[in-house]
Amino acid sequence: MLGIALAGAKEMKNTSLKNLKDVRAYTNLPVLSSIPLLENALLVRRKRRLFWLAWSSAFIIGSIAMAGAMYYHFFGRSS
Repeated sequence: MLGIALAGAKEMKNTSLKNLKDVRAYTNLPVLSSIPLLENALLVRRKRRLFWLAWSSAFIIGSIAMAGAMYYHFFGRSS
């Protein structure tokens, strides 16, 4: 808990501008240009792989939970 509190305090003290919205809010000046975020092919593949891994894991865990609930409903209750 102390670590989370210290990280939150450090983040609140951080006054750096992180995106265009911050620049517009603090300077009230128009932004003439910005540097786009460049992603290489490796990073794109990694993001796509993590996306599919997360969805497939959620589907498998959800299916197991549903099967367990059905098993309990039909066979687990003693009447």
